[in-house]
Amino acid sequence: MRKRSPGKTLAEYGLILALLVLAAVPALAFLGDQISDGMANNANSVSQADRLFGLLGAGGGGGGGNIAIGQPPDVTGANGSPPVESEGISPESMAGSAQADTMGFAAMTTSVQGDSSDLIRNSGSAGAMKALASDIDKAIDQALASGEITPAQASALRNLANQGHTIAAAEKMIEDHIAAGKLNEPITYKGTTYQNAFYMAWKEVGFDGQPMSQYEPMEAPGAGAEMKKFQELYRDLKAQGLMDTELGQQVTWLANEIAHIGESTDDVLSLQANKVISLEAFNELMASNVTHQHSTAICTTGGVNTSTGTSCN
Repeated sequence: MRKRSPGKTLAEYGLILALLVLAAVPALAFLGDQISDGMANNANSVSQADRLFGLLGAGGGGGGGNIAIGQPPDVTGANGSPPVESEGISPESMAGSAQADTMGFAAMTTSVQGDSSDLIRNSGSAGAMKALASDIDKAIDQALASGEITPAQASALRNLANQGHTIAAAEKMIEDHIAAGKLNEPITYKGTTYQNAFYMAWKEVGFDGQPMSQYEPMEAPGAGAEMKKFQELYRDLKAQGLMDTELGQQVTWLANEIAHIGESTDDVLSLQANKVISLEAFNELMASNVTHQHSTAICTTGGVNTSTGTSCN
């Protein structure tokens, strides 16, 4: 019987070991790919959950979120992907604006959704005007910060907001006169003394012309002195093309609401001659008149304003 050489045995073992290694490499590579894919999927799931809970937390007042009033939070972005949170204001407007939900800059949550009647009931007519003018300021700030407008354009827009604040201050004088029980007594504004609060409203913040429902508020004729300045500033901005932008749509809606309140002031006071009326009753009449203005305009087309929910009545 022939004896096996030790060297030959070692060579055979080495060959077997090499074959085992060659067989193990593909298996280990396949197993490694499976482990890597599993870890990546887990990481994606955690990331998506974090984004979702972060958004829900922001919408619930946890800081950083900007969910428009009266609208549910949108938990999906483009192509169904989780949304990217951005700083800034509605839409709807816009919210808020009511009309700003497609803004190129961050959507603004305005002080009011629909018409300004509820804002008048809560803050008074002057407070409503001030809040609307402040919303114009906020829209300007955010559009400037996002690069939507230049500093020069922001300055021009700011003039409109400032005139809105001036109208709000005039409205506050009228409110104070009513609150003091002096509705039918003379009132002096910027050196001019008017027979009573109605005449001041008519000559400063209201309109002396055809019903506003026949016009766009910023184009309505017969505006009082302060309201006319407001209209002229708006028209200048429109001539520059600034009102054709999404920011311009938001500003237009806010400016129109200020004009509606001004028109309502002389409408309401014209019916209160020689009467005693409380400030609370005045603001309730103001709120109803603003809603009526909106619905009257809608009635000319026989429909419902889908952005405000106001119907023809």
